[in-house]
Amino acid sequence: MHASLSKRLKEGGFLLLLAIGAYFLMALFSYSPDDPSWVFESAKQHADNAGGVAGAWAASVLFMLFGKVAYVFPLMIAWGGWLMFRERDDQQHSVYLRIARWIGFVLTVLSATALASLRMGGLDSLPEGPGGITGDLISSSGTAVLNEAGAILLLLTLLLVGITLFAGVSWLAVMDGVGGFLLNVWRQ
Repeated sequence: MHASLSKRLKEGGFLLLLAIGAYFLMALFSYSPDDPSWVFESAKQHADNAGGVAGAWAASVLFMLFGKVAYVFPLMIAWGGWLMFRERDDQQHSVYLRIARWIGFVLTVLSATALASLRMGGLDSLPEGPGGITGDLISSSGTAVLNEAGAILLLLTLLLVGITLFAGVSWLAVMDGVGGFLLNVWRQ
């Protein structure tokens, strides 16, 4: 593909994903259980949600399935758009990278919902809990097999692996950076 066209498509894709992420974030922050949605029946005819009826439905479904972790979705969508915009044009490399990012996205969301269900139990006002239906299912299955400590260890590991695959974060580089910063502070 011509380099100029490829760059324009990437930029357009980034802007589109940024707008989608902003829309979902707006819908989630303006969520009200009183709005009509797929999950909750309401006597109201209109939605107070800033995203309208579609935003109310989207927020309701995301909160039901993923709990408070739903707030991560818009950020990951926007970040995914940025990563897509920044990636090279190497076709073979691109396919494997996108597969790794999707796997990372799924690992991050699933492990985060389960951790939210395990560790934020009484801190949530959502009907399905802080991790939603997904988090409850994964955390109850994990604790049944590994007990709570083992499940938390596995889920934290999967969360870090997911973030690494999705965002390209090197935890060793993070540790080196923090260590270097602390050594510089200590020397002063």
